[in-house]
Amino acid sequence: IVLFIFAVAIGAVNLLRLKPQLLDETSSSQNLKAAAGQLRFNVSVELFLGTTVVIVVAILGILPPSVH
Repeated sequence: IVLFIFAVAIGAVNLLRLKPQLLDETSSSQNLKAAAGQLRFNVSVELFLGTTVVIVVAILGILPPSVH
């Protein structure tokens, strides 16, 4: 659950902070490159976290239930 929350938080940063920077017509070329680089890194981390969540859920799905 924690990994999923981190992935959602990174997605929120991408949507609410980095996307407006990329769409801002008054930003300098340097700011656009920095925002694009940060967005690329964040998306990579988000993909890694999403893949990790799927792997963890798959492993938990094949384990037998614990004995009470």
